[in-house]
Amino acid sequence: MKKQERRASAWTEATRRLLARLADRRTLRRMTGCKVFLFLAPLMALANSAACPTAFQSKCWCGRTAYQGQSDKYVVNCTNQLFTDTHMLTTLPPETEVLIFTGNHIPELPWNIFGIEGEMDNLRVIDMSNNRIRSIRGKTYHRASKVERLILNFNDISLTEDNGDGVNNHPRLLTGFPNLRELHLTGAFAAPDGKALPFDQLSALRDILETANLTQLVKIHLEQNRISMMPPDMFCKLENLLDLHLGDNWMIDSSLPKVSCLTKLRFIDLGRNRLRALSPQVTKDLDRLPKRHQALIVELGGNPLSCDDFCVGAFAHWLSATNVTVRNRETLRCVDPKPVACSEKALGAGLPEGGHSAAALVLAVLLVGLIVTLGAALYMNRNSLTYKLSPLVDTASRKVRYTSIDKPEEMEMNV
Repeated sequence: MKKQERRASAWTEATRRLLARLADRRTLRRMTGCKVFLFLAPLMALANSAACPTAFQSKCWCGRTAYQGQSDKYVVNCTNQLFTDTHMLTTLPPETEVLIFTGNHIPELPWNIFGIEGEMDNLRVIDMSNNRIRSIRGKTYHRASKVERLILNFNDISLTEDNGDGVNNHPRLLTGFPNLRELHLTGAFAAPDGKALPFDQLSALRDILETANLTQLVKIHLEQNRISMMPPDMFCKLENLLDLHLGDNWMIDSSLPKVSCLTKLRFIDLGRNRLRALSPQVTKDLDRLPKRHQALIVELGGNPLSCDDFCVGAFAHWLSATNVTVRNRETLRCVDPKPVACSEKALGAGLPEGGHSAAALVLAVLLVGLIVTLGAALYMNRNSLTYKLSPLVDTASRKVRYTSIDKPEEMEMNV
């Protein structure tokens, strides 16, 4: 392996010297900028691929470059090369900080893809998205304990199948990542066509998260997995979690996980699910978090909210009274029978404090109706009522006159 690396390094240096010599030649100087680029580009690509060990078959790019706004990172990029195995990763340059191994066809990741000797001390990011991965062995990522970001988006991972030997190797899948801070699993799991992701897959993932002891994890992405229900305590072992992304799934109110156990949570994405409202149990769970004196932001956009709950029900009251920040609340729409926005008057109808509750509004309407009905009845029967009430009016008048005569006499007696 060392011999191959020395040979690749020598080839890289020779290529660079050739480029330097060509740059001094008159013919190269007379070329236009476009022609110079077209001439040098193949040689530059050859030089960069030569920096990779020979096991990479000159299909990958190895070298220092910018990565997601961070400059001077040593990146190994093997994108869309249609590799069918990972044997070349055992020769990964030890200075590698970012591994991008995407767009290949790797149904099963074997044990120890980075070899069995030494530690990848510089490796911080592993991106193995879109590789059609179905099975991952429990010791796949050993020797990568310094990794902070693991990306497995858009694969076909099954967490409940064994690997042909009758043994399920998944529970220890993430135990080799004590420093992991971000876990990206967007569209990562295999779900039956047109059906929700089976509950046992989520249960297996919960076991993996509990076993891994991911005390440094602050962000987890589970979007686009057709999740309809998950264990209530799914994330409770992630004690330092800050951001929880559950958008673009199939969840309803009763399927939401408990989050009050996540004492440091600052953001939860529930957008683009199938939520009609948030029940009092869910809103109570959310309301416990801002009491930590740290803001909590919730994304609810893109859900088919019920107008009955969203405009005048308990959910409307919660939206108006909660200390939780509902992102872009003013743009939320309910969809019965078509997308509409509630008026401020309608939203106020859901408030028991500083407004009117739905029950109070109904009572007020009934009272007004009763008064109008009574007034109409009195008007229509005014002649009959006048005839029947005349004797009573005359009697009352006489008593008033007698009382007015008695008062001066009493005053005189007092004198």
